[in-house]
Amino acid sequence: CTNEIGQLQPCLAYVEGQVTAPSSDCCKGLLSVHTNRPVCLCILMSSSTSVNSSTATLLPSICKVDTDP
Repeated sequence: CTNEIGQLQPCLAYVEGQVTAPSSDCCKGLLSVHTNRPVCLCILMSSSTSVNSSTATLLPSICKVDTDP
């Protein structure tokens, strides 16, 4: 999931609570990862300690990406 981590890098500030809304690049990256390697979303959520899981689970609805939690 190395490439996918790079695609989700723009989301980091949002899921760490540094900004109040995800950027459009974050949403584009989320859509791409969800479409191409959705398992990486689960792996990233379970392996990162700096990610606020509550905020991260809101990301798909904010970005209008239909995911299955």
